[in-house]
Amino acid sequence: MPEAAVYMNPKDLLDWGDVFAKEGDGFAEKSFMDTLIVRISGQFLKVPISLNNKNLQAKLKNVYEGPVRLTLDAQFRAIVAKIPLIRAHAQLHLDGHSARLYLNLNAPMKYAKLIKDPEILVGIDGNELYGGFVRTSVSGGQGFIVDGEMDEKELALNTLPVDDDVSWIWLSDEKDFNIIGQFDVSSRLDYNPDEFTDVTVFYRDDKTHTDKLERFPGSLPTLGYRLKSIPTSEKVGMSYKVFFIQGLKPLSAGEYLSSLDNPAKVKNISDSI
Repeated sequence: MPEAAVYMNPKDLLDWGDVFAKEGDGFAEKSFMDTLIVRISGQFLKVPISLNNKNLQAKLKNVYEGPVRLTLDAQFRAIVAKIPLIRAHAQLHLDGHSARLYLNLNAPMKYAKLIKDPEILVGIDGNELYGGFVRTSVSGGQGFIVDGEMDEKELALNTLPVDDDVSWIWLSDEKDFNIIGQFDVSSRLDYNPDEFTDVTVFYRDDKTHTDKLERFPGSLPTLGYRLKSIPTSEKVGMSYKVFFIQGLKPLSAGEYLSSLDNPAKVKNISDSI
């Protein structure tokens, strides 16, 4: 049985909605997640850039339905001052255990040089997950309780750098339903590593915060990643993987992700006889 029931707009792979955790033989009535968050900001030719899920709607190209997962293939362009400033090819693999977004996003070099203070924010917004906790791969074993208020240690999370070795954020509720978000810039492609020198954790646990794209008030919590650059090479590949796990204990998020990278080996029973 799937670990979660995930709902999204089939015509727009950036429009994610409800995620219902597995409970017994069915699913919870309350959505664990509010919405997916994608934001691109900065300034281009003195024109403010303010792009989000709504004005970055992806144009669906292909849908591949399989027995285990659904794959959506899409392209989108971001138009600023009537100029196609940013373009991207995106692919989403969706099943009952995970949602994996792969993205090749870039701005032509002649335009990228004119973008000031660029910022890309990718994350998820939880729905009133009071009493749950957040841990990250860059904060050691320390957990941060979701209570709708930000303390100094939680504010400090937003300055923590992310690299290939420390790339996950783990959100767990009181019933041990878990979401693990993992960000990666593909190292298998030939790209300029200097384009991604500033990738940090993004975290907000604030019941008073409002966002016009939210369905439910408050950031309870919002967690993801912030990039301070926009790539210029089409060879740069980014991925944002979200895993849904019911009953992760006693494993940690890091141990769970390691098990995916190193699956159990099949042993011939005759070898032990």
